[in-house]
Amino acid sequence: MVHGPCGAFNPSFPCMSNGKCTKRYPREFIAATKTDTDGYPLYRRRHPDDGGRMTTVPARAARESVQIDNRWIVPHCPLLCKIFKAHLNVEFCSASIKDSHLWAHIMTLNLKTNKRAHLFERAILAPKNDKVSSINSSLLTTIPGDEQTFRSIDSVEEDIAVDYPMKFLNSLNPSRMPPHLLRLKIGAPVILLRNLKPPILCNGTRLMVERMMPRVIEATVVTGPGKGNNVFIPRIPLIPSDMPFQFKRLQFPINLCFAMSINKAQGQTLKVVGVNIESPCFSHGQLYVACSRVGSHDNLHVLAKDGKTVNLVYPEALL
Repeated sequence: MVHGPCGAFNPSFPCMSNGKCTKRYPREFIAATKTDTDGYPLYRRRHPDDGGRMTTVPARAARESVQIDNRWIVPHCPLLCKIFKAHLNVEFCSASIKDSHLWAHIMTLNLKTNKRAHLFERAILAPKNDKVSSINSSLLTTIPGDEQTFRSIDSVEEDIAVDYPMKFLNSLNPSRMPPHLLRLKIGAPVILLRNLKPPILCNGTRLMVERMMPRVIEATVVTGPGKGNNVFIPRIPLIPSDMPFQFKRLQFPINLCFAMSINKAQGQTLKVVGVNIESPCFSHGQLYVACSRVGSHDNLHVLAKDGKTVNLVYPEALL
């Protein structure tokens, strides 16, 4: 659905006042959907040169039809779509858009202080870490505020350092390790990747970022026996055990947890879960683990290719 067109194309349109559109159309071109300072979404409106769509519609005040672009598209309204039998106002359906719709089922975009507990009762689960990272990066933009990036210091043993350039080390993303570029915002949910001070700060403890400093992050514990405590997370050296060479990364032992891998979600208790299995589960029992994080099927939302997936089960493991 499109607005108008109004303005010079149709100066008598109901939205026109003093020669201007009261609904502020046409809007500005935006390369990607983002959140404004008040927490409201600003939808992507691509320029035709960047792949945006154009169409031709009749205009009352013009002798010929006029061309309109994405600046005239109105946000999705279920009532108007039902009345006019219109389609959803998105340029195309991609994985990122689907993840946004999945997240909309389990969380609101405008997060306030009194919704913090609400946030940590919800999560998206996926089988693979690359999908989890993609979802986390996308949903971080829904948190109002400035983003801060923390770069890790990566190293190997001196006698083999010449064989492993720094660019290669920075590109490594081993499992159970934070990324080289850790992007955070105040209010973002994070999960601890190492035992720091059991039983309060354990692997799997979820926290909310309160303050960010170069060498330490202040956060509030939101799960476990230390719930409600303010803690400080330092940068620590992290050495993965599944690398063919001695690799060390100095970084904060946390990662975003809007989304988590299904394996990481074991032991977590959630009220609402979205399961992204566009890439099917690859190990025994993964689908069961994902679906059993909630106590009611009404709070379970599944995104699967063609609405189907394979439940991978090894019969010999059940004996």
